Amino acid sequence: MKTEELISENIKKVLEQTPTLQQTISHKKMMLAMKISERMKQLNWKKLDLLYSVEKNNPSIITKWLSGTHNFTVETLFEIEAVLGITLIDLCSTNLTNHNPKSFEPKQENVEVNSPIPLPS
Repeated sequence: MKTEELISENIKKVLEQTPTLQQTISHKKMMLAMKISERMKQLNWKKLDLLYSVEKNNPSIITKWLSGTHNFTVETLFEIEAVLGITLIDLCSTNLTNHNPKSFEPKQENVEVNSPIPLPS
């Protein structure tokens, strides 16, 4: 068995044992890393180019970002979006067709729902 096939089989086993929400989170983290990496390739950027652009000091942070396992802060994602000229988080999208809230619905316990705060014009 090739190394790729062995790794693929091991990943499948891990995913089978991982709860659905955790799988979704892991997948989205990997998608973020892929999107950043692909944009860096388009720009012909190395890790150091991104490091200097976001004004960080430690090169290992870029490796963590590209690993697909890093827990980004929103601020960091917005910085990366700005320097790479891409959108990583689409806050304006109204397309919820791929979202199934019932699959991750928390237990309801006397939850009070408030009206959303209107955004300034």
